[in-house]
Amino acid sequence: VGEALNWVYTNKDLYNIQAVAMSQGTHILLNATDYCPKEPKTELMITNLLSAGIPTFFAVGNGRDYTKIDWPSCISNSIAVGATDQIGEIASYSNYDKLLDIYAAGYANMYAPGNIQTYNVGTSVATQIAASQYIAIKSAKPTYTFTQLYDLIIKTSLVAKSGRVPYGKSINLQGALNG
Repeated sequence: VGEALNWVYTNKDLYNIQAVAMSQGTHILLNATDYCPKEPKTELMITNLLSAGIPTFFAVGNGRDYTKIDWPSCISNSIAVGATDQIGEIASYSNYDKLLDIYAAGYANMYAPGNIQTYNVGTSVATQIAASQYIAIKSAKPTYTFTQLYDLIIKTSLVAKSGRVPYGKSINLQGALNG
């Protein structure tokens, strides 16, 4: 992950990269006390990208764990993304803990090579949607800093409910664009 983020940082200007969305993670603890494994290169690259105005969005995982989220979404400078279902509630499969930043739609129709349509669900889908919505908001508000954009997204978010975890905040694209 650190090497991939290093590539992004090195090529950010060449490809005009505005955000990173990574739909991978691990839920395996390295030892009983290591909730969020320390991987200095990954943490450094997340921090470097954020300093350059490029947030990293990571999926929290689909393990129905309501006490912890996947690595690297647990890294403090990343944006941890959970999933909502078709009625806007927190998806039952979406992992949760207090480090989770935002929820996004965890379902979408997608097209594969050969114009094959597939329907996908999960926090991986939510992560791609969250990063895409962030870029749309950033494009509409080009003078905003990352912190201003993040605060706007949180301020205009919708309440995502669940009987299993405390409520969460779900991205409200129109609210943020109009905010």
